[in-house]
Amino acid sequence: MKYFIIFLFIIFSLFSQNKEFQKPEKNYLSYSWAFYIKNHPSSDTKPKEETISKSKKIFQEAKKLKESKKTKEAIKKYEEILNDYADGEIYYEFGNALSNFPRLEDSIEAYKIAERLGYKRPELVQYNIACSFSRLNKIDEAYKYISFAVDRGYSAFKFIQKDPDMINLRKDPNFEEKITALIPKSIKYTEDDFVGKLEVPTPRLPISYTLCKNGTAIMFSECEKGFHRGKWNYKNGDLIVNWQEDCTEQGIGEANYSSAVCASYKKYKFDGCRKVGEEMSGDGTILSKTDIYYLKGIIKPETGFDGEYKLIKTKDPKACDLNFKPKTVKELD
Repeated sequence: MKYFIIFLFIIFSLFSQNKEFQKPEKNYLSYSWAFYIKNHPSSDTKPKEETISKSKKIFQEAKKLKESKKTKEAIKKYEEILNDYADGEIYYEFGNALSNFPRLEDSIEAYKIAERLGYKRPELVQYNIACSFSRLNKIDEAYKYISFAVDRGYSAFKFIQKDPDMINLRKDPNFEEKITALIPKSIKYTEDDFVGKLEVPTPRLPISYTLCKNGTAIMFSECEKGFHRGKWNYKNGDLIVNWQEDCTEQGIGEANYSSAVCASYKKYKFDGCRKVGEEMSGDGTILSKTDIYYLKGIIKPETGFDGEYKLIKTKDPKACDLNFKPKTVKELD
């Protein structure tokens, strides 16, 4: 369920009552473009389902071309897909093709986007970035990303000893010593390192959470007065939230304006907090370990994305207290 909750609130944050989501300029190596077509998988003439189905077929064609060493043709096929749709796996394989061409700096950008879109093997993303840096003879960057790969669970250390992509690293007389030093290395934090107002960037508007000292998590609604509330913790290197309460007002009657998830009503009511719906139940990741690298400045954001992860130390709002049970719309303010 990687990125499920954060994806849900990205959609909430993209649209306020009087804002339209603007289509970004097409750039296959821009996270803004990748984010847009992932969430708007359709062309001017085809419905969403048909676009995704067609993209999957082209994806298989592209993989076969890459396996047949027809790299240039494979790249064109991946770019054809990325006109209309994207996901983490597509960008990961796109990065592999770019690496083989070799367009090494472009492959790094594609790999970074792959993980941001939720590719299932983040440790391989980090390792492949290290390979590209090694081939560029940027040795310090290569070591850094190997350490990120290790921190995400990469353990094939014998392969590093013979991987042709790592030949420039192996020229370092201290190579074995440095690699050995990476094996137990891990970047660790505690819950105290994340208390405050957390802003997670998206190509449109940031998502804002409040992570309270007592373990309560608050997400203030972009669409209505009120908030969602749950419990957060730092688990296995990820920030996890289990949403429990929906304390937002509800529109009455038909909407007089709607834009994506948000809608505007003439009248609203609030009958107290209620359990969250199924779409928000269970634990969800709001920051993966790699997102925390961005937050702490360990990794710089990829090009084409101007957002910034922020953690601002603030006083806990009243809603952090689980005994605070708003009963009226006025109390939601």
